[in-house]
Amino acid sequence: MRHLLDSKPKHWWHAHVRHLVIDVLRGGSSVNNAIRVLSKFTGIVDLVLLGNPGPALLPVLAGIPLTRLATRSDFGQLLEEEYMRVNSPAMSSLTHITLLAGGVSHDFDFGAWAGRLGCFPSLTHVALYFPWYSVPTMGQHDFFRKVLAGCAHLRVFIMIYTSGSSGLVGELANCIQQLQYLSDDTRFVLCEKDVDSMTNWVNGAEGGEDYWSRAERFIEQRRSGEIQGSNFVLSSNKQ
Repeated sequence: MRHLLDSKPKHWWHAHVRHLVIDVLRGGSSVNNAIRVLSKFTGIVDLVLLGNPGPALLPVLAGIPLTRLATRSDFGQLLEEEYMRVNSPAMSSLTHITLLAGGVSHDFDFGAWAGRLGCFPSLTHVALYFPWYSVPTMGQHDFFRKVLAGCAHLRVFIMIYTSGSSGLVGELANCIQQLQYLSDDTRFVLCEKDVDSMTNWVNGAEGGEDYWSRAERFIEQRRSGEIQGSNFVLSSNKQ
């Protein structure tokens, strides 16, 4: 790793690396390697941060003007720390945030998370990879409404679900029923997960179709009347 990073000057990495995936374990050399990489790749705009890095990465992340970030929801809670205040490049430039399901429990504080998302001044797109059992808790905290109302420039709000088993069909129907009160807001989309998250990310990084572009097109179709406005369920792209 060190040999590879040292093979080019920092300004070269800054100019040539725009999209990056890092899988980090909390503590040890994995975190140190991630810090070393991020310290070199200061020009990235699109970051997927997997694993469980803890707060050690916050100082270096705060100096990177990311526009897109996908991360575990429990790591995302750290974005409220001093390194991610409004005056940091990462806080002020983020337009797309994807929250992965890691760290979600029955007592997860969705109310606090809605407020955190509202702190990002440029945020236009939010996606959730959350388990089904989270939906009732989200409803109790009015999480969806708070995000839609609290993010001043929000254009797309996606909840991504997985289909494929007979048991899930009933769960999906129940979820749709619970979320029906959001059908009047065309920004909210319930999207079927038909490709894995990394394939979706690569598609978007290469300029192809991803969940963001599909949801944007779906929203425009709802607004134009091509699709019934109250329909917020985006079916599989394979159909």
